[in-house]
Amino acid sequence: MAVMTINSWRSRDVNCKRRQFEGLPFSKVFIVQSTHSKHSHEQTYISMVLRGSYTEQCGPTVWDCETGQTILHIAGECHSDRFHRSGGQVLNLNSFLPL
Repeated sequence: MAVMTINSWRSRDVNCKRRQFEGLPFSKVFIVQSTHSKHSHEQTYISMVLRGSYTEQCGPTVWDCETGQTILHIAGECHSDRFHRSGGQVLNLNSFLPL
């Protein structure tokens, strides 16, 4: 049987739940219209847009991310996000594998 832990928190713009199944951490993030300034993550992860849309910028490159799209983020990569009027729902899958 898989062991599951859940951590939840809520701020003004983000409602997030993190769940872990047998060493595979993932988070499902619910976000209202907001802008997240430049930031980076310690681990490589895959981000899948489940609902809504947002614009992401990494250096000079800009992506318009819509429902169904997937982006690979390398550990330490600096990027910013701007969620559109309808907000969004994103599933992030962290990777422990070296890339």
